[in-house]
Amino acid sequence: MKPSIYKVAAVAAASTIVLAACGSASNSAAGSSATQSSGATSGGGASASSSSSGSYKSLKSLDWANITDAGALQISIQDSIKAASQKLGVNLKLYNNNADPTTALRNAQLMLTDHADVVADFNISITANTAIGNMFLKANQPCVGVDIQVPNCVWLQLNNPALGAEAGQKVGDIVKAKGWTGQNTTVIGITTWATGPFVNGCVTDFYSSFARAVPGMIQKSASSFGPNTTRIGSNYIGLDAGLLPQPAFQAVQQVLPSIPSSQHLVIVGLNDDVVNAALKAANDAGRSTANTVAVGLGDGASINELRTNPQWVAEDDIFYKGWGEVLLAIADGLVNGVKPSGPVDIPAAVVTKANVNKYYGSSGDTAKLLPLPSKDGYLKPLGVLQKFGNFEGLQ
Repeated sequence: MKPSIYKVAAVAAASTIVLAACGSASNSAAGSSATQSSGATSGGGASASSSSSGSYKSLKSLDWANITDAGALQISIQDSIKAASQKLGVNLKLYNNNADPTTALRNAQLMLTDHADVVADFNISITANTAIGNMFLKANQPCVGVDIQVPNCVWLQLNNPALGAEAGQKVGDIVKAKGWTGQNTTVIGITTWATGPFVNGCVTDFYSSFARAVPGMIQKSASSFGPNTTRIGSNYIGLDAGLLPQPAFQAVQQVLPSIPSSQHLVIVGLNDDVVNAALKAANDAGRSTANTVAVGLGDGASINELRTNPQWVAEDDIFYKGWGEVLLAIADGLVNGVKPSGPVDIPAAVVTKANVNKYYGSSGDTAKLLPLPSKDGYLKPLGVLQKFGNFEGLQ
């Protein structure tokens, strides 16, 4: 599967725009674990802020606990980690957190018995992550928290607030040009507050930025959102519906009768599954049924829609292909005593018709990943990312 994306699709008349996902979980699956093996070594000389002494150590093993094995976005992340591990000859063991904090805690305990060089955890609950992080700290286990912070671990984060704000501005400019205003537009934000405010920034910062761009929208800062933010006049409806499609479908289905049929809708959520479910609820209720709403998964078909369909206006692209590469570079640094001073950002961008050819070839494959953020420059001297040759400027 190609790297998964957020996407935005616009529809005219009493219309619906769909902005899908920031990169959290979707459908859950049964908990499981498995082992994937390749060679035994990784490459790259460590430098930067190192506390190690002596010769370079090869990263030999990595344990990875995915938030779920049944969501397209999460499968894409895991596939990128598999590919990167195989490329570098790192033994990889997989766990499935099943979008369940209890399973995640159990998996963390199991990972500690593996004695892997580094463990990486992607879990839905910030509360459970605190316990997991303390567990790793007590065991002196080098660790990485992915997307959702795990205390005491390096944080490989998607900057959801920044991406949400960028998308809100660009989508706001697009609908403003169509004549949408605060008098005829409602944003439906599907949140998951168990993951914390940072992850939900792709919804809250989207609204805050969107409201500034569209005349007449009620203003609200992203930091003032919370689980109890359910209404902002007629401009925003917040649904803390979780990460699964059926609850999102039901929540939107229940709230639609309270929104006048003349209103334009903007649907934004944490993953493609919940946004697709919300869109289905809107269509089943007779909203925008005469229009085409394009919601893809970052494959060639959705990129083609962006290029050819005038109603498909943008995609929030998080370039999942690079997640495994950056994770392996972080892990390589950890075994050599090299740690960042703060979170490591995954490069992401809002892709539009104007710049889609910069990132995607004619087949829909990513041509190059975005440049590494300057704050992540400590990874460059390790030499790991250069082995893949996928990040712009690191060939």
